[in-house]
Amino acid sequence: MTGLIAIVPFVWIGLIIAFGVWRRVQSGKPVAPRVPPGAAFGETMCSGRVLGGMLARLGGANNCLVVTVDRGRLGVSFAFPFNLLPMPGFGALDIDLPVSAIARVTPGRRLWQHVLRIDFTDLNRKPVELVVRNEAGLVAALGPGFVRPDADRPLQSKSGRRLSTRFSRVVLCIWGTAFMIGSGVGVAGDLAVRAHGRSARAVMIGFANRQAVLRYQANGVYYTMPSHFNGAWKMGQTETVFYLPGNPAQAIEGGMLPLEALMMLVGLTVLIFGLIGGRLIPGWS
Repeated sequence: MTGLIAIVPFVWIGLIIAFGVWRRVQSGKPVAPRVPPGAAFGETMCSGRVLGGMLARLGGANNCLVVTVDRGRLGVSFAFPFNLLPMPGFGALDIDLPVSAIARVTPGRRLWQHVLRIDFTDLNRKPVELVVRNEAGLVAALGPGFVRPDADRPLQSKSGRRLSTRFSRVVLCIWGTAFMIGSGVGVAGDLAVRAHGRSARAVMIGFANRQAVLRYQANGVYYTMPSHFNGAWKMGQTETVFYLPGNPAQAIEGGMLPLEALMMLVGLTVLIFGLIGGRLIPGWS
């Protein structure tokens, strides 16, 4: 039972994503936004923020927006799976408007970044700032008349892979590999103890430095061990533990195997995402 508690956060995340999928389907929006074939402009991993409200100004969306111009409409949406998550204060970044709704596009700078400020003809709609690599391509798709000829900087036009993207992929591969190896060693050791060892019922007898203490009996001798699962124990609650006959003092909790297997799966997922994740998930390549 204690091992299943560690899975509860993942279950909650799954339920939130399922609700997000249902909400997107009900609204007629794509579950995984992508650049439409033949679009006048399309770029992924863009950034942006809404120029209104302290939360939006400080935070914004970094490298997770899909920006498109297709069939006379400007589209900005969060990439999958961020578009499925509730994000209060960022609804104004989900844009699907005709190009005619744009009042002007102003190139500017924010710290070290080049940004494009987009104002709308509807004064009730807050302006947004977008960070795209191919600013010239976006403005050309919208129409050059939106940008003042006396803008304080030229439009940038970059292509190719981002250096930050390559660095992030390397970090993900290293992290995923390390997680897989560490969790895999734990799974192998756990299975070996289960295959060649014995089981016993351990009873929670108290806490030591906020860590639950379990007591179990092996060969007529009582042993104690700290639990890896805290915050879910009650006095007298029991759990199955496993130990080797030659070393009964070193036992493992029965709930560790599903947790270690889950962590190994997480490591594998991170590794796959670091290697080819951008090709697998629409809106990231």
